[in-house]
Amino acid sequence: MISDNRLGHTRVAALALAGAAVDDVLAWCLLAWVSALVSVEGRPGDLIQIAVLSFVYVAFMVAVARPVLARFVGHMSDRGYWRALFVVLCAGALLSAYATTWIGIHAIFGAFAFGFITPREPARALAEHVATPLNHIATILLPVFFIVTGLSVDLGSLGGADCLELAAILVVATAGKMIGATVPARLLGLPWREARILGLLMNTRGLTELIILNAALSLGVLDGKLFTMMVIMALFTTALAGPLLPREPGSLPGAAELIPHRTSSGAWGKLGAALTPPSGGQR
Repeated sequence: MISDNRLGHTRVAALALAGAAVDDVLAWCLLAWVSALVSVEGRPGDLIQIAVLSFVYVAFMVAVARPVLARFVGHMSDRGYWRALFVVLCAGALLSAYATTWIGIHAIFGAFAFGFITPREPARALAEHVATPLNHIATILLPVFFIVTGLSVDLGSLGGADCLELAAILVVATAGKMIGATVPARLLGLPWREARILGLLMNTRGLTELIILNAALSLGVLDGKLFTMMVIMALFTTALAGPLLPREPGSLPGAAELIPHRTSSGAWGKLGAALTPPSGGQR
C-alpha cells in the first residue's frame, strides 16, 4: 500500500512501518502466551514449567544459536555453499517450530524466532540465494493458506444477532486503531493530514492477523462464528485503506525530517537512519 500510493519516502510511512513492526512483535508474544494458557488447561504448575522452558529457549536462541548461526552463515557464504545453507536454514526453522511445540507454545512462534535470529549479512548474497527461493516457496504456499482460511469462513452461519456483533467488532477495531494512532500522532506534533494517513495505515490488518486467527482457531480459542467475524474484520479494515489513502503524497515531509539529528553519529542520527527508507527502494 505504501509503495502503490507513493508514500515510501515520507516520514508517515516510516512511522507506520516501525509501528507495524512493534505491533507484530507484541502480537507474536501474546500468541505465545495464549498458546501456553491453552496448553496447561488451568494447571498453574504446567504454566510455570512452560514459562521457564520458554525463557530457556529464548535465552538459548539469542545467546547461543544466534552467534553460532552467524559464524555458520559466514563460513558457508564465503565458500559459496548456498544450497546446503538453504537446506540448513529451512531445517533450523522447522526444528525451532518443533521445539516451541514441545514446550507448549505454538509452532508459529518458533519459526518466527528462528527468522528473527537469522543473520542479515552478507545482505545481497543472502537475498539472492536464500530470501528469493523462500519467496518463491511462499508464492506457492500462500494461496493454499488463503484457501484454507476461506474454507474455515462460513458466512451462512451468521444470524441477525451475529451481524450486530460483527458490526460492533468492525466499529471497535476501526476506531481503536484510527483513534489510537491518529490522536497520539497529532498530540506529538504531526499535522492532521499525516496523522490521518498514519491512522489509516495502522488500521490495516494483513497476513499476520490471518495467521494469528488461524492459530487461535486451531487452539480452540475461537469458534467458527467468531473466526468468521474476525476474518471479515481483517479483510474489511485492510480494504478500507485503499480508497481512503491519498494517491498524491504532495508535500508530505520525508522520513528523515521526523528525527531531530543532533549529530550524524549520535543516537538521534542512528535512529533517523534506521527509520529513513533507502533511496530508490520500495517499502
